[in-house]
Amino acid sequence: MKQALLVIDMLNDFVLPGAPLEIPAAREILPRIEALIAQARAEGRPVIYICDSHDPDDEEFELYPPHAVAGTEGAGVVAQIAPRSGDMIVAKKRFSGFYGTNLGEALKERGIDSLEVTGVC
Repeated sequence: MKQALLVIDMLNDFVLPGAPLEIPAAREILPRIEALIAQARAEGRPVIYICDSHDPDDEEFELYPPHAVAGTEGAGVVAQIAPRSGDMIVAKKRFSGFYGTNLGEALKERGIDSLEVTGVC
């Protein structure tokens, strides 16, 4: 069995105080996620960041405040658990990290058949 760690939407626009879609509990789980990432790296498991990413005029902003606009600071992973060289980043436009992305194909290419999932899922 080959496992990867998926870190879901731990972005500034969800985690930081005053963020457009702030989730206060996300800050509470940061130390645990940091430990999971360290463990995965120590074990040689891939760390994959699944990141909400929108165009400035995304229709989703009719339902939610603008957030995670591609290229902005808000769309970045919080500094405490920032991706490192060799980590994979998957930008997604919908709730699913698989819909409209190369995630499924990338997992298959790497022989990954098991996922550990964390973040604001």
